[in-house]
Amino acid sequence: MNRLYLDVETESLNWSKDILICLGYALDEGPTKISYLYNKKEIQEVLMNPEYLKIGHNINFDLLFLNHNGFITVGPYFCTKIF
Repeated sequence: MNRLYLDVETESLNWSKDILICLGYALDEGPTKISYLYNKKEIQEVLMNPEYLKIGHNINFDLLFLNHNGFITVGPYFCTKIF
């Protein structure tokens, strides 16, 4: 299975009111990239592809911001947060 490592950068913690600044991501073992909202197309296809495992620290937080900002996400997902 392919892997998408992702992390969102936001103005604060309130997904319903605050702004998504950018999305950092890497595909498989490739270089890290930064996607701003005006470049949404470059990452959208991977976020919708079920052949990519989406991996992130506290990924539920990232998914809330992504979905609220018009991104469509399809699992599977894996969270690296340890409680």
